[in-house]
Amino acid sequence: MNDYPSPIESFDNPLVSVIIPAFNHEKYVQKAIKSVIDQTYNNIELIVLNDGSKDDTHQQIISMEVYCKNRFTSFAYINKNNEGLTITLNKGITLAKGDFISLLASDDMFLPDKIEFLVKEFNALDNNYALVSGDTDFIDADDNCVEVDLNGNIANDKTRLSFNSSIRFLTYRRINYDLQRNFGTYESFFEGNYFSGLAALIRKSSIIEMGLYDINTKLEDIDMWFRLSKKYKFKYVDKVLAHYRWHENNYIKTSSITVLDEFLKLLCREKTFANESGLKKLWIKSFNFHVLLLLLRSPLMSSKYFRHANLIYIVSIIAQKAAIKLKKLVKHA
Repeated sequence: MNDYPSPIESFDNPLVSVIIPAFNHEKYVQKAIKSVIDQTYNNIELIVLNDGSKDDTHQQIISMEVYCKNRFTSFAYINKNNEGLTITLNKGITLAKGDFISLLASDDMFLPDKIEFLVKEFNALDNNYALVSGDTDFIDADDNCVEVDLNGNIANDKTRLSFNSSIRFLTYRRINYDLQRNFGTYESFFEGNYFSGLAALIRKSSIIEMGLYDINTKLEDIDMWFRLSKKYKFKYVDKVLAHYRWHENNYIKTSSITVLDEFLKLLCREKTFANESGLKKLWIKSFNFHVLLLLLRSPLMSSKYFRHANLIYIVSIIAQKAAIKLKKLVKHA
């Protein structure tokens, strides 16, 4: 490991707290920590929280403790009982001493200049900005860069449509979407999440102001983006800053029933604010669309949202899809 100079706290050199919630990632957690050790930025606090892992994650972290204490301005390791991701994140943020927060899952990795680059971006902005984010590429279990297809699977067939970064994957269906102009606006999240917090740097005071992450939702990231965007601005920079490890069960897969259900719960919560902000039509469009998606995957689960939805709209869309399929059948009969 390298010797690192002692950082001097200043406006241009703020303390950045990196929080790693770890759970059953014995194969990857050292790589995650090493990617923070190798940052070109020096003034870093590292907080690792082992959320009751059943594998060898604890020993993997302990074996790097000396390196971490020598490298970082501050280092803390908390080995605790399993409480879930959101509670673990909130504990890490509460412990953090830094002006900025950077979150890192224990199977992902930062690129070496991630923090330095985003701190410089933040230093050029005013206090109206809560978040600056870049992009992430995708890696497989063996750290190979991969592309992902529309179904959320690693693309082995390069002739089919696939994506090499989270921004490109998550914004594909957004027609005429302008990342620079619309990034982080409140209304932009009505179609769902479209960037990974892995590539972001967040002003800690803004998260504290929001009351930390909501433990009652499984979409803690977009829930936070909704709340932050009501008061603060976000900035996007078109640069890959981290590696997102793609597994078959990644929660980022937007077509999953659970994600749709959780997102509809968030939309129900946002209804009043959207109406008061002149976004009633946008809310209705988004809500009906996501109810339709859920209906096509789980009719029983979607039924609880019918009282808020425009059933005529939903039935008409289903009828249109059925008509298209019927035409194809007739054509090939």
